[in-house]
Amino acid sequence: MGTPRRPTAPGAFRLAPPGELERVLGAAGFSQVSVESHPIVLSYPSIEQYWQIQTDLAAPLKAAMATLRLADVARLKARLFEAIVPHVDGSGTVTFAAAPLCAAAVK
Repeated sequence: MGTPRRPTAPGAFRLAPPGELERVLGAAGFSQVSVESHPIVLSYPSIEQYWQIQTDLAAPLKAAMATLRLADVARLKARLFEAIVPHVDGSGTVTFAAAPLCAAAVK
């Protein structure tokens, strides 16, 4: 197991804790900060397509995979597939609920 990430390290969920996006924008000199969550559904036609998109676009995953042997990548892929089974429907479609944060502020 690697070293745990610092809570303030860059990443997809860096600003997820309640109030954190507002705090960061305020510290950067913004005022009248407004943050809203906009729930969406992410859908992928198959587990394989989900894997392909994640390995192409997710920079931390891509960087981590570059350090792994092929056998370790295969194990990672198998474990990921096991973990997302609850999100796969009868047709093989992978669906996740997400709630990105959208902010508006004045500088």
